[in-house]
Amino acid sequence: MKEVVQQLVQEKKLHQKIADKILKLEDHEQGQALNFIHKFKLGINFSQEFLNYLFDISKSENKKISKLLENKQILELANQDKLSHARRMELLRGILRKMRFQKRDLKLSKIVSPGRNFKAIYVEKAVVKEELTKNVLKEYKHIPHSTIDSVQELIKSHTDLLEGKRVIAIAKQKGKWLERCPGTQKHICCNYLVVNNAVNCPFDCTYCYLQAYINNNVLTLYANLNDLFEALSDFTKKEKRVYYRIGTGEFSDSLALDKATGLSRKLISFFASQNNHLLELKTKSDQVDHLLDLDHAGNTVIGWSVNPQKIIESEEVGAVSLDERLAAAKKCVEAGYPVAFHFDPIIYYKNWEEDYKEVVDLIFKQINPQKIAWISLGALRYPPQLKEIIEARFPHSQITLGQLDVGEDKKMRYFEEIRIEIFKKMFGYIRGHSKEVFVYLCMESQEVWSKVGVKNSKNNPYDKYFKFFKK
Repeated sequence: MKEVVQQLVQEKKLHQKIADKILKLEDHEQGQALNFIHKFKLGINFSQEFLNYLFDISKSENKKISKLLENKQILELANQDKLSHARRMELLRGILRKMRFQKRDLKLSKIVSPGRNFKAIYVEKAVVKEELTKNVLKEYKHIPHSTIDSVQELIKSHTDLLEGKRVIAIAKQKGKWLERCPGTQKHICCNYLVVNNAVNCPFDCTYCYLQAYINNNVLTLYANLNDLFEALSDFTKKEKRVYYRIGTGEFSDSLALDKATGLSRKLISFFASQNNHLLELKTKSDQVDHLLDLDHAGNTVIGWSVNPQKIIESEEVGAVSLDERLAAAKKCVEAGYPVAFHFDPIIYYKNWEEDYKEVVDLIFKQINPQKIAWISLGALRYPPQLKEIIEARFPHSQITLGQLDVGEDKKMRYFEEIRIEIFKKMFGYIRGHSKEVFVYLCMESQEVWSKVGVKNSKNNPYDKYFKFFKK
């Protein structure tokens, strides 16, 4: 059977990735998959599309491929030889999509985190004397460390992402320190400004877009902070009439390693000395104690990514619990910080409403609404190539089996009607507690914004920091 499959690959009638999936099946199942390809005369593209549907259905329903192919409509269509090939493909797609996108209850499996045990630290020679380097080596003095000429060779040698997360590289930032959030084409962007101080994260969330977005598997910290603060100083001097939110949480977690690096203390002090821009520190950790004694002047917002506890246990590997995040947020509020919460990504599953409403209720029960700067809402979305990465790295996860299809921006998204349902209900839950807190949608189209009806008061003190535009 293996020879037949590989022959199809060589003849460019089958994608290698689909061939690999077929070869993982039992012998009988392999035969049925190949018979399906032959009977419907599927070329390389149709075989990829249709078999992927079958693999997804098989996983979500826990049924063998052969059982799925006993579907009455598929069997009848297979014998309709008088139909044109194009028509048969159209009908077969309709059958498989109906099977694939029927509403199911996703199984959320609690998994044990492997822990954050770093194995080694590598320091570029160019940053050996930097303060951040000394701070990290002092905090992790028990971890072996060595100097290297360039982080690039280290990156090339670490092809496994999990292993890369067990290594810290301290390097010199040679690119831009500040740039706009990458956003997504044809969707509304909130004009967030990103600080490129680190790449990768010690946590290992199944849905993390970084798995497919960057070519660096090593947890990399940039140590030449004098250059960062020079860039920030230049920016704040130039941008005195426009207000920006500037944050460190786009390509890494802002606080997971911050106690070791000492960066946020410096950033908070810097932003306290000016009045035009806000610093946001986004995290899934509870590491805030080292920031509570600072004079922040209200110019730093500490934000948490939040989800129901069952999602945290299933999809946010290594991150702290919801209770721990909310306890940390409460500490920050008591220290005078404004805080933020990001429901992103929201996962759609049976009875999701009850779980997410409970999270909203918990937030407002523990945090004074006047201390909440903003709340963002974003539904699960990812580039198509991330699906295979999630399936390979996290076989327990079923989040890719939801009602997701390719959207206008070429990302996998829940169908529009589902996203509208999610956002309307979430917005309602929030407004049930507060009419004033600023709420926005993350990476959504103008049409979805309009249908959901998210509105904020122009008198909201944080409104000026959101300059939405269609990318």
